[in-house]
Amino acid sequence: MLVRQKPDACASEGQLHAASAQVGVATANLLPNVSISANIGANALAMVKVADYLSSTNRIVTAALSVTQPDFLGFSLLNQKRAAEENIAQVQAQYWAVVLAALQNVADVLHALQAGANALRAASEFEKAEKTNFNLVHQQFER
Repeated sequence: MLVRQKPDACASEGQLHAASAQVGVATANLLPNVSISANIGANALAMVKVADYLSSTNRIVTAALSVTQPDFLGFSLLNQKRAAEENIAQVQAQYWAVVLAALQNVADVLHALQAGANALRAASEFEKAEKTNFNLVHQQFER
């Protein structure tokens, strides 16, 4: 959770998402484009009555289907897809390097906190020992 809050990790993750989207776009460009459209209308004279509109004699229905195949551009679309895949591999390697560095940073901070806690514990134990020592000396002095 600490790693995800680091700005460099967030930026690297965003770059990884963008590179992934580029691969998706390049892959989609290789596929045929399909579009479907339909229209329903009515005769202008039949709009006077709702019953006339619902009758089948006055309805106009059109439908269209369009399929287009990407042009052959000397394997440029395929090369664009391969370039996007290479790019995502590089961005992914950078992402993992950033994540590993962030994890190392977090580990170093946790280690420093543990060392500080140990030093505080040792100082507290030293204080207790000195207080006990002081009380013994004070008791001997009062006798």
